[in-house]
Amino acid sequence: MFQRSLDGLVAFLTCLFPYLPEVEALRYLDAAGADALVAARLIVNRRGMEQSFVVDSGATVITAEIALRVEARLAGDLKMLITPNKSRVKALLDNTMMNHATVKDDEILHLKQSWELAESRLDHHNTKTKLAKSWERLAKSLLLRAKPQPVLPHVRAAKKRMLFATIRGFYLQAMARLPADELRARYHRSMLKAGHCYGPLDPVSNIIVNTIWYDQAAFSQSKPCTLQMISTKCLMRIVARSFYGLLSFLCTRYPDCSPDQAMGWLQMANADLRIVDPALGYMSNKITRTDNISMSFCCNLPLQHGDRLCSDDVTLISLLFRKRHFELRHQQQPEPKRLCNDAYIALCHRRFKFWLHHDLVCKNVEVALATFNLDKLKVHKYRLHFICGVNECVSGLEYGPVRSNSPWRIYKYNHSHINFLAICDDPQSANDPATLFFAECSNYSVHEESWCIPVVSPHRDTELVRCIYCESKGTRIVHPGEKSFHGRDTEFEKVMRGERLFPGLQRGSYSNIRLAERTDADWVDNLEEDCIYITACAADNDRRVNPLNYPPMYRERVLPCCEAASDRS
Repeated sequence: MFQRSLDGLVAFLTCLFPYLPEVEALRYLDAAGADALVAARLIVNRRGMEQSFVVDSGATVITAEIALRVEARLAGDLKMLITPNKSRVKALLDNTMMNHATVKDDEILHLKQSWELAESRLDHHNTKTKLAKSWERLAKSLLLRAKPQPVLPHVRAAKKRMLFATIRGFYLQAMARLPADELRARYHRSMLKAGHCYGPLDPVSNIIVNTIWYDQAAFSQSKPCTLQMISTKCLMRIVARSFYGLLSFLCTRYPDCSPDQAMGWLQMANADLRIVDPALGYMSNKITRTDNISMSFCCNLPLQHGDRLCSDDVTLISLLFRKRHFELRHQQQPEPKRLCNDAYIALCHRRFKFWLHHDLVCKNVEVALATFNLDKLKVHKYRLHFICGVNECVSGLEYGPVRSNSPWRIYKYNHSHINFLAICDDPQSANDPATLFFAECSNYSVHEESWCIPVVSPHRDTELVRCIYCESKGTRIVHPGEKSFHGRDTEFEKVMRGERLFPGLQRGSYSNIRLAERTDADWVDNLEEDCIYITACAADNDRRVNPLNYPPMYRERVLPCCEAASDRS
């Protein structure tokens, strides 16, 4: 019984907080006297989440309910899954009875009473109100009774993941504000190459300015590569590069500053360099002293209002950089890289794989958005702006026959989770940034309906609705809190109970320790998806790639322009 109760407590914490291994959860429980609410409060304080963690938010409530169900099953107390005893809980949550004397009462402070309060949260009536009251009034007071623990687990990995989520939110906002045509044709490339979030402006404006600047400096004479979906891995790479750039700036400027201190500053300042520098405060005074950007330039950019930029706004910003990079624009473009035949064939195959996946995702999103627009209760319709995140590895892994839309896989995943941006056709919101959507689509079945729903991008990782499949791939897809999806309820509970998700799948494939140890988000080097931006040709002209190996609709995108043109002739 003791072991089952302990397993339930650990499961509660690991469900509620991402990137928390079971070993660290045990240490927090030990410091909190085996009280789950106190341990949760310790984690919030330890990770620096006091300002960002909203206990009665939709994301937190959903995660807490799942955690309580897992906890109840592991503890063997199925009564916690039934209608709670509202009369006993009401006395604890009543404003008139929750006074100083009541808080000190041993009966209320007992672990059993904490469980009864947690039990009441499973009731769908007034869930947010009860959760907020029990957290603020009971857990905070219990924290004072927790035994002192001089050494608590390190939180560097958790803080880093939280900052990654914050910075990724900046990129979603930047893509939502850029005009669709320019973003699809040119700016997706320069954003992934040098669209960093650091600079003299706010993070979102810095991304936009750096993106436009690098397009003028490096790709002004390049042929546009038009697409509707940005590479998810490349997006996470520029997020990691921005994070390490911010960290390097602070550690270089302040030699006595440790990486942990720098991450703490960035977390408190929401990764905004204008605020994070304690010696300068806001950087308005520093901006007037910089040689490369003037204060008037920063103030007059059409970025401060926060609306979606039009083509004229982007042209204006481009003109401001064009004079400075006049010499660069007139430099001769580098010659295409000459690759050996094997490397060139591999490059073409990777391009084909990317474009095949690109078209499949675009088709699924169009179907899901069309279904969303069919709702008669919605007066205004939405149109696709840009696809900004895809995880095609949902509901799996299952070994099965090779499918035509993914011939490189020997196993299959049944669904995809997608984040995309869409623009409302309401004339009153013509200048508003694009709305972020979540879509769940089937990878193979044409009979299973695809659906999508608008979501709000959280500023901190503490409020992300959790998905076992997306966390296992490190894709950081933003999920809805009001609608169930694959990877949230049943699958999450099975994983936390140590069960297999699919027959034949290795036990522990989606375990919490593996989720906490993912290192994909730290990658800053080359990726396979970079192949679509590589200009190359075969060194041996007599051994060109046979264009008949690819469908006609993909030949111009897979093969170099010279080969595609000769094939048409």
